[in-house]
Amino acid sequence: MYSMDKYNFKGKKVLVRVDFNVPLDENQEVTDDTRIIASLPTILKILTEGGAVILMTHMGRPKGKYVPELSTKPLIPTLSRLLGREVKFAPDCIGEEVEQLSKLLNPGEVMLLENLRFYPEETKGDEEFAKKLARLGDAYVMNAFGTIHRKHASTYTIAKFFPYDKLFGSLVESEINHLDKALKNPERPFTAIIGGSKVSTKIGIIENLLPKVDNLIIAGGIVYTFIKAQGGQIGDSLVEDDYIDVALQIIEKAKKYHVNLILPIDALVADKFSNDAEIQHYPVDKIPEGWMGLDIGIKSQTLFMNVIEKSKTILWNGPIGVFEFENFSAGTLRVALAVARSTDLGAYSIVGGGDSVAAINKFNLNNRISYISTGGGAMLEYVEGKTLPGIAAIKESFSIDNVDFNNKKVLMRVDFNVPLNEKGEIMDDTRIVTALPTIVKILSEGGAVILLSHLGRPKGQYIPELSNKHLIPYLSKALNKEIKFAPDCVGSEVEKMAKELNSGDVLLLENLRFHPEETKGDDEFAKKLARLGDIYVMNAFGTVHRYHSSVYHIAKYFEGRRYFGYLVESEMHHIDRALHHSGKPFTAIIGGSKISTKIQIIKALLNRVDNLLIAGGIANNFIKAMGGKIGNSIVEDKYLHDALEILELAKKKNVNIYLPIDSVTVNKFPNYTEIEHHPSNKIPIGQISIDIGIKTQTQFMNIIENSKTVLWNGPMGVFEIDDFANGTLRVALAVARATDLGAYTIVGGGDTTSALNKFHLLQRISYISTAGGALLEYIEGKELPGIKAIKGNFDK
Repeated sequence: MYSMDKYNFKGKKVLVRVDFNVPLDENQEVTDDTRIIASLPTILKILTEGGAVILMTHMGRPKGKYVPELSTKPLIPTLSRLLGREVKFAPDCIGEEVEQLSKLLNPGEVMLLENLRFYPEETKGDEEFAKKLARLGDAYVMNAFGTIHRKHASTYTIAKFFPYDKLFGSLVESEINHLDKALKNPERPFTAIIGGSKVSTKIGIIENLLPKVDNLIIAGGIVYTFIKAQGGQIGDSLVEDDYIDVALQIIEKAKKYHVNLILPIDALVADKFSNDAEIQHYPVDKIPEGWMGLDIGIKSQTLFMNVIEKSKTILWNGPIGVFEFENFSAGTLRVALAVARSTDLGAYSIVGGGDSVAAINKFNLNNRISYISTGGGAMLEYVEGKTLPGIAAIKESFSIDNVDFNNKKVLMRVDFNVPLNEKGEIMDDTRIVTALPTIVKILSEGGAVILLSHLGRPKGQYIPELSNKHLIPYLSKALNKEIKFAPDCVGSEVEKMAKELNSGDVLLLENLRFHPEETKGDDEFAKKLARLGDIYVMNAFGTVHRYHSSVYHIAKYFEGRRYFGYLVESEMHHIDRALHHSGKPFTAIIGGSKISTKIQIIKALLNRVDNLLIAGGIANNFIKAMGGKIGNSIVEDKYLHDALEILELAKKKNVNIYLPIDSVTVNKFPNYTEIEHHPSNKIPIGQISIDIGIKTQTQFMNIIENSKTVLWNGPMGVFEIDDFANGTLRVALAVARATDLGAYTIVGGGDTTSALNKFHLLQRISYISTAGGALLEYIEGKELPGIKAIKGNFDK
């Protein structure tokens, strides 16, 4: 979804990148509000649909320093007047104060941030800076076409933090649509007029236009390089000798494409670069020394006007002469009048570039042009056919929604590593059920599906009990069709079976991990798998943190044909929502037995959460590090220093860390004979902490139920044994209760999900992640192999 038309803005805080780089007078008042007015439709649409707007812009070129004269604060009166409401001002664009101001915005309110370019990180495209900006809003709208060709933090990098909530504003959408109309489906004849001073800045646009246009008019200072290239005398006129050969090549290409290349016949020349210069009129190729061409001559004006007024599509970029000097403005004026006249007669006309637009404004012809582009460099690069960063960032999509699957064989990596009983029957079908929507979509659109999965840990050997064949009865019933089974996952027999698949067929391959090459990330093995299909879909979030052949290496062989399935897309969307756009207070609950597996996730969470509840065996490390007595409870002594480091870091970041106050303990495990209750830091020798105690349960529940975002990974104790399930049960109930009260809750990890299953609370959680290790690494901020492979970010 790129368009605002289908997006629900109600209750959302929307970050809108605008281009309010407008001129101010000596009193710091706006002298030209054109760029602001152009953004109003986008802003007003969001406001009328129940959203709040946070405006981001730059002003001038402060080069990463605070320059008072370039503050965006002077824009407030103009914005308030045009929007008919008070516009708030943030004295910075990132930081705690701005985040607080953003948090307090109500639907219908507007806030303008301070100049983005007061930070050098903005123009450097810094990811951390972009992340701080992203924290301010729920959605991102790119509405600044004039900056869309820059890889800046607010125009490019920021979009990655809004994978599903990034849109084009109406201004940018309009620019793209109008330029595409001229470039892709022009009415004929199509005439392009290219002026300006330097041919070096216009080579790309000229070369890209040659295959598209019927007439190409070249004027302004750039034309003298072409005249000299053909042997003409140009006196002291502007010329770029390094581009003489390029000009000759363009002349030859114009002949090849049958383009009518039109250069001036005559020129208005001056003895100096000034409005009060002596003026003469010469043929453009016979200008004597001491004179320079500053405008086209009378014959050229008539020639250009005749061509333009017979055109049906016109694109104009760059003035015809030095139009700022009144004595040398006639050429630009008559071309402008011709473009306006042609528009009156039904032609479609686009004018872009600062000088060309200034000329149109000077002659009061802006209402007689079909479309005036707000972009200068951006328009040039778009016409040149370049991929503009700001457009690419919004359009970047690896969703299957954009794919035609008809008659395609789709290799889909799934995670069907489900528990089986002694009869080979599935005990928990969650991982299969969550993969079904992607499979069904492809089948319904005429594709065939080839499923790749592992089962258990066979360590590169064939183990009958771990054959994927056990999954066939369940899959056949779930999809209501016969599922074919391949007795291997590579080889000639499997290739033959894949080749013979028809639309709507499903083929399940044998366990990938029967081959040791799979877990080794063998490239040749990946290549053999890739031979089986036309398209690759990654739909196994539980494996995206592995550099395995079917997860990472296989994607290399599907350039432009690799996508995320709905399951992976959904996982990233929900986790990103919690991490980057969370309601406050944000509480994370981390349990489990070993701190060594959770250190990095805890550190990563300290940058995002308000409360961190730590329990399970992990908590013992913190309690012991602070001098508490933990009896014979599980602990990893070599990580005590890390525990203290985390506690200090939490203080610096104003994060509340909560450890168990009391604990349920046993004398031995698993064959315990006594159950006792002790303060968590006064557990006697011979006792083992096995669950959080009653006081801790109550404290944790109160914190959780008062939270707006909750992330939970890891049980509170040994919940599998009913005697020690209370801590995990009461936390699970609190998370469910918080969800009922409107909090956004995510639970991940096998043990935690099993606990929710055991207590029948799955349906009362906002989102259940299918992954364990992948979830943790994603939260840590690691670039996971299976995700970066789909995006084409392969290790060098």
